Amino acid sequence: MRIFEKVPRNFAYLSVVLCIFGTLLGCSGGPDVNVSTQHNDKARTGAYLAETTLTPDKVRARGMREQWWANSCGYSGTPPSAQAPPPVPGVCIAGIINTQPLYVENVPFETGRASVVFVATANNMVYALDANTGNKIWEYELKGNGVSLGQFSRGVNSTPVIDVPNNRMYVLFSTKNQFPEWPQCFSSKDPISADDARNVATLDVAYWLAVLDIRDPNPDGKHNVIRITASVKRPDGTALNFVGKNQYDRPGLLLDRDSVYPHCRISAQ
Repeated sequence: MRIFEKVPRNFAYLSVVLCIFGTLLGCSGGPDVNVSTQHNDKARTGAYLAETTLTPDKVRARGMREQWWANSCGYSGTPPSAQAPPPVPGVCIAGIINTQPLYVENVPFETGRASVVFVATANNMVYALDANTGNKIWEYELKGNGVSLGQFSRGVNSTPVIDVPNNRMYVLFSTKNQFPEWPQCFSSKDPISADDARNVATLDVAYWLAVLDIRDPNPDGKHNVIRITASVKRPDGTALNFVGKNQYDRPGLLLDRDSVYPHCRISAQ
């Protein structure tokens, strides 16, 4: 994971750009600088209209450079580029990042205010990283309620959403009761094996919605999560239930009018 800054440093505001797998997220001084939802707004436009300093012409003329970067945990590879600074000491990210990192300026911690990049991973981990230094402010492992449904992480695959005025983050994640998890799409040329059929039959997946305080994700030592359930009636009156193992979430969470929309589909199976 790499953080870039624009060159040179003597601008009125130091804009921080987060680069994850080639995706650039711009944040600068001025009104409404927070990026608290996927693609920056409820319409998912990806536009960042508050940016006035980091223009395409200035980027082409001056280029970009890494301000800091963090290794994957257990990885000791080479820096992202020859000009990269050393990785932030003692900071690593566990798990693949499938979601868009979010940014909130001037988060009020007990030790003072800091601008923060929030990252969620496929290991059911959430990280708060200082946007200016890359130092880890906190990390939190998401867990479901119940041992049978929370033994293995299935990942945070939907971008979380942050209620900035209330310092609250909503995170959708899933857990499963066994590993490995076998795919459920097979063709006539590659039919499911007996072992795979048994694994599919015994697989149990639960989806959870966690509510975290971005200043301290676990202040009372309890996991503030609820399990996602859903059921609708078919025209014939029978129930169509949400089946977690048949689903794989991708769209980012939406916060609108005090309601959170997980964007999960109900399976017809």
